[in-house]
Amino acid sequence: MSGNTDTHLQETSRSYELRIRDLSLMRRLGEAITLKMNTDEAMEFILEIMVDELDISNDSIMLLEEDTQDFVLQCARNPFGNTPRSDARITFKVGHGIAGQVISSREPILVADAEKEWTFLKTNTQSVCIRSLIYLPLLIRDHAVGVSNLSHTEPNAIPEFDLPGLTIMANQIAMLIDNLQH
Repeated sequence: MSGNTDTHLQETSRSYELRIRDLSLMRRLGEAITLKMNTDEAMEFILEIMVDELDISNDSIMLLEEDTQDFVLQCARNPFGNTPRSDARITFKVGHGIAGQVISSREPILVADAEKEWTFLKTNTQSVCIRSLIYLPLLIRDHAVGVSNLSHTEPNAIPEFDLPGLTIMANQIAMLIDNLQH
């Protein structure tokens, strides 16, 4: 009986910790909407918030270019706190890889182990280990504006029960992007 009680208390405690984390994340992203920033500053600020609030190793935001229908990597952060920038434009075609599936389905996709996922596309410039990841669609009024990618160096590091909070986070990021573009 005490084993069941302990397990239940641990699960309840973890659930409360996640909700507190989600509320903190939403508060900080909400503040970002009110700040005067250009697109590059906003992208870096968003990634900084996600690294601070979530147990992730890497994150990136890819925005959809309407005219080419390509995803363009806007900003990325690796485990060293670096925000890699290069003159090379990193693009992905819509319909290819996991990001393409996310845009088509308008649903997040969680990958427990990227090494076992054939649709995970690595770039030639990728210098960090990615094992588990989640792609979240960035939607405004059911119109895709991009994809947020959160990843970890360990397999199975992003639990499925994180999806509701992460989906709300993606919606707030999409609103911020929409505000910047209009």
